[in-house]
Amino acid sequence: MKLLNFVFLIIGLCIINSESFAQVDQDWATRTDSVSAMDIAVDKTGNVYLAGNIYRGTSGFNICLIKYDATGNQQWMTEYNGIGDGLDGSTAMALDTSGNIFVTGYSFRGPASTNDEIVTIKFNPSGDIFWVSHYNSEGSRIDRAFALAVDSSGNAYVGGYINNVSYGNVYGNDYITIKYGPDGTQLWATQLYVGDGSVNALAVDSKGDVYVTGIGYNLSATGHEYITAKYNSNGDSLWVSRYSGPGNESDGAKSIALDHRGNVYITGYSIGSSGFSDYATIKYNEAGVEQWVRRFDGPVNEDDKAIGIVADKNQNVYVTGEVGVVAGTSYLKDFATIKYNSDGDSIWVKYYNGTGYSADFPVDIAIDTSSNIYITGVSVGPWETGGAYDYATIKYNSNGDLLWEQRYNAANLMDSPVAVAVDKSGNVYVTGISEASYTSTGSVTIKYSQSLIPFAMKAELPAPGSGSKTTFGDTHLTFIGDITISDSVTVYYYLVPAEPGELPIGIIRIGDYYW
Repeated sequence: MKLLNFVFLIIGLCIINSESFAQVDQDWATRTDSVSAMDIAVDKTGNVYLAGNIYRGTSGFNICLIKYDATGNQQWMTEYNGIGDGLDGSTAMALDTSGNIFVTGYSFRGPASTNDEIVTIKFNPSGDIFWVSHYNSEGSRIDRAFALAVDSSGNAYVGGYINNVSYGNVYGNDYITIKYGPDGTQLWATQLYVGDGSVNALAVDSKGDVYVTGIGYNLSATGHEYITAKYNSNGDSLWVSRYSGPGNESDGAKSIALDHRGNVYITGYSIGSSGFSDYATIKYNEAGVEQWVRRFDGPVNEDDKAIGIVADKNQNVYVTGEVGVVAGTSYLKDFATIKYNSDGDSIWVKYYNGTGYSADFPVDIAIDTSSNIYITGVSVGPWETGGAYDYATIKYNSNGDLLWEQRYNAANLMDSPVAVAVDKSGNVYVTGISEASYTSTGSVTIKYSQSLIPFAMKAELPAPGSGSKTTFGDTHLTFIGDITISDSVTVYYYLVPAEPGELPIGIIRIGDYYW
């Protein structure tokens, strides 16, 4: 076979391995005064949406939605003031495939000071309100939503709690899950008796089945536990699973993830036998049968609480949260992130200790298409700058290598992120609450871009044939098809990642190589 020597340059025309994202830059940071950010989302063209709450004096807070373009310029802001003209708040946001924006939360209905109802709003990409749907349980007490998802057909699913369950003279909270059609019609609302609790997280699969998890009173009436439920697309209950840790006390699920095989992953906090909380992560199969439980106790005997979980395409899951690092000192915390494989084996554990060597609390986690993990949280800065709270955003690859860290400090005061998102181009977006001065608080939204570093590869290869392969370090180029070397040759290749599967990354044409 004829041997081929060639050099070619890849400048990020397609998918390359995660290590090529070697540089991160802050493209912009946009501030909006008087707004408390709650959630963030990005659409297909790089527009960024911020759901939050804006202070309006004697009227309290209104729900607000802000759109920024890809360069950080504010395009519009839309507000919603409920019929009670009081305290209204957003808690979660989602986009549909057409770029419409859904926001859920709560709205003051009045006249009683405790009369809140669940409110869900659909906006078009121009900021116009399509519809507003209210859910007020029987008894007219406090009802609130905390979780939201949208399916491929534009149906919206909302999860939270309703406060209409009477236990003598005391009212408790039950799970509520609601499905709205694309036009805002309430298709169903399903209540689940949990004694006293709330849906904290919700997910929907490709079949329209809905999964909710959160906290509820345990069956032995000694404290709270995880309660996870699955409903079909008609709102019928398919299963309910409960988990109580060895402390049989105060446990609560905080986050949920699904994989493509129908498995369900839950994480949160659970009291251990020592009396302190641990991470507790659970895998259920599609039928709700528990596959494994993995508990994680940090480096010292202090409270450890997981706050988020994501799953990759190979059924690995990544869990992040806060862990105590000095025994007897509850405020000294670090980020702790764990990767589990599909069998529940711990692949790696990574800690993040910020520049102030003090309190570091993650608040959100995201994953990209290459299984890179992004975590943002609150981190105390260096004492030289006052030891104030900063945004701290970090990136790990799937091997647990820390690829970069970015911090944001507006004025050496309090900067607290609330959410992170990543788009298909690898841009990362963080939003939160920031003090510009002791009398000026608002939201700050940041975009980070990751530059592709051009690199060259040189190798001596056999003439391409079906299945022939060469190796460049950790990168495999696999040639496919029977190709005759000629002046018009086009060589097709694949990047084969370390994990199973193949990703097409491009075409080398004449001019890209020589021999």
